[in-house]
Amino acid sequence: MRDATAGDLNMSHPDFNYLDAGVRASPLYADRLVFRQRDVIAGDGVPLVALEAGDRRRPGILIVNALGVSALFLAPLVRILSARHHVVTWESRGLPDDRAVGDDVDLSVARHAQDAADVLAASPGRLAAVVSFCSGVNVAAAALAGGLVDAARWIVISPSMVLEKAEDSGAETDGSGGGETQYQRTMLPLWRTVSRQGPRYAALVRTLLQQGRRPAADDPDAPLQALNALPFQSDHATHRYARLPAACLDISWRPVLARLHLPTLVLHALADDLIHPDSAAAVAAAVPGALLQIVEGGHYAIHGSASLHRAVRSFLPDDA
Repeated sequence: MRDATAGDLNMSHPDFNYLDAGVRASPLYADRLVFRQRDVIAGDGVPLVALEAGDRRRPGILIVNALGVSALFLAPLVRILSARHHVVTWESRGLPDDRAVGDDVDLSVARHAQDAADVLAASPGRLAAVVSFCSGVNVAAAALAGGLVDAARWIVISPSMVLEKAEDSGAETDGSGGGETQYQRTMLPLWRTVSRQGPRYAALVRTLLQQGRRPAADDPDAPLQALNALPFQSDHATHRYARLPAACLDISWRPVLARLHLPTLVLHALADDLIHPDSAAAVAAAVPGALLQIVEGGHYAIHGSASLHRAVRSFLPDDA
């Protein structure tokens, strides 16, 4: 066991008491012990739950999680990376803890990107890489392109990012670089509508989601699906969640990605049923010099795919 550094002494493991009782009773809940919690106040006064793992004297890795999803989702990857790095992440504002802020809270991508900088300011040091997942890719891109976060490398996992048609491309403007999954065709545009219509409209969407989300009791992904479904436990939370992806849809991402000139790896899981491989390929093509790699697993590969974990570890700088 490593010695505690001065920065660790006043930190404790998070209890995630805002998570559903079923999740807190599941084996996933024990994964919270990989994290140390540090409370951070964002620049606009919103409290943030910042989470760390590993020795603070080592090169840092910032993980930008999918918006609205608890960092418990990241625990296996954090455990691996924290053996050689100081890993930092945070719970996004608004969700998964929908009690922490009011309905007027700023949920823009720009604000989330500033949150990343505010969290890092509380954990200074050299940043070896940014790792981003799903809608967190949007936040990471904004933070990197805006100079809020400076990193040696960027790893993109299952990017939920809608790109407009490239000017020199004959492809349709479907935002996916070609093919789309059913989620991308139906749910992504629907989140924008829900965000504008309010909780009453969100109630209808919740009914549709619940009809399609009944994993078998012996499904190994059932606890992860329950964790992922937490934003949809109430009409209010569902409406708030809708504001998160809707904000990502309001940005023209191609010029943002074109400004990024750091070594970048885009990972797509072979069995991902939410993000189409064309979407990952389009993101990789939009970042100068980016590499695209296919790994084993589905959309939850960031949690349990050894193939993905190896790919992330292999892309990190040699001295990290």
